[in-house]
Amino acid sequence: MSTVADDAPLLASLHSAASRRVYNFHALPWGGRLEVQDPRLAAAYGELTQRDLRCMDVSYGRDLLDAPFDPSGPLSEAQARAAVVFGSDSTIFVSMGATCANTIAVGAAAEFGRRVLVDATAHQSVHFACDLYRLEVSRVTSLSPSSGGVDVECILARLQEAAALGRPFHCVVVGSSTYSGLRLDVSDFMHSIHRISPDTNLVLDDAWSAVHSFGDQTANSSPTTVARRLRDRGEFDANVWVTHSAHKTMYAMRQAAYVHTFGRSAVAATQSSAHRHHTSSPSWPIMASLDLARAHAQSEGNDRIRDAMNRKAVIERWLHAKGFDGVGDAATFSRWFHQDELRLVIPIEESPAAIREVLLAQDGVYLPQQFGPNLIANITIGVDDEAVDALLSGLSRVQITPRTDAQRKAEQRGDAPYPTVRDNEYLIAYPPGVPLVFPESRLEGGSRTGFAPNSAGLATLHRVSTILHE
Repeated sequence: MSTVADDAPLLASLHSAASRRVYNFHALPWGGRLEVQDPRLAAAYGELTQRDLRCMDVSYGRDLLDAPFDPSGPLSEAQARAAVVFGSDSTIFVSMGATCANTIAVGAAAEFGRRVLVDATAHQSVHFACDLYRLEVSRVTSLSPSSGGVDVECILARLQEAAALGRPFHCVVVGSSTYSGLRLDVSDFMHSIHRISPDTNLVLDDAWSAVHSFGDQTANSSPTTVARRLRDRGEFDANVWVTHSAHKTMYAMRQAAYVHTFGRSAVAATQSSAHRHHTSSPSWPIMASLDLARAHAQSEGNDRIRDAMNRKAVIERWLHAKGFDGVGDAATFSRWFHQDELRLVIPIEESPAAIREVLLAQDGVYLPQQFGPNLIANITIGVDDEAVDALLSGLSRVQITPRTDAQRKAEQRGDAPYPTVRDNEYLIAYPPGVPLVFPESRLEGGSRTGFAPNSAGLATLHRVSTILHE
């Protein structure tokens, strides 16, 4: 007699995974315990999570819900409310993930000029979008071969050089929050761009920091907060696009993302780009979860972030007692980057991959796949006290030990050879979906990101071909 596994193996595996108690320190607070104090919001989440999905996952249009493009009903109102909270001139909802959101943002920026300066360490979706639009791309490599983070000083020097030649870049595209837990000092960065090349637009991929916009201790360095402040003060006149992978840090469903536009002249370009790239039949439950996630963050985000930071402090104190003296310090990796307030990076002597595997198998603790020789834990708003206890119990049993400064320096040399790729190929490490090698003819000054191949740890390497336009 056949089973579900025989007929639908993926569904059977999904059921099996869902039946486990997993403590998720990667992303997706949605999958953890929903800490919602407001009874109205709690009831709304109950409706969204418990009602038969088939009743809501429908292809209704304006007659029953709204139109995904040029909305005038509840979607329009929901996006307008999000724009007010984030301070943007427009915010659009995306049900196809941050890859689509980045493509929309780059596509909108492309309407203002083809010469772009791109963070080589940005997510692959940024680079693919630049290829799609046949943009004239110059890329800037990583500051560090192991920790990531683009070389901002090089970006500014390139902007200065282009402006002096009378050929300023039309746009700069940068990852403002990284998989490895770095956040860009957006305020200084935007002030510097404005001083050097005031007409240059900016795209910021802030995938990992959506909820940070709602915390007293985290909002000041959030791109949406900074873009709104500088726009209102007249200290940045060009257009800015900020993308958020909302499901990574907010109570939103998977594939839920925002595109925020700062600059009224760019709103129409963003709408047109969304029409080109987003499905005309969105997932209405995902779109609705973006609305509800905004309402929850607006009402309780600061409290939940404070709870998350307190739980992170519990883990830090445990690590300090075990000899991990520097973990949790307000580390800066250059004058331009600081450690994410909701992220722990734990340098260990043991194999991160092996430790991660044991924690998942024996404790149900799910940590991000490592990028580099560290354990990474995201202490998001979905991580509760039970999850923290499970993590510390597991770490106590496996007996991790701190990695020495000498080991760290050796790892940062990045002297492992790069695999060979063809001229039309990217070599991409997943996680985190960042290219290690670019098609030769598309990168000024060489083909490499600046990441060392050994910094990718046990990430899977993918060769991805692209169309090289003449």
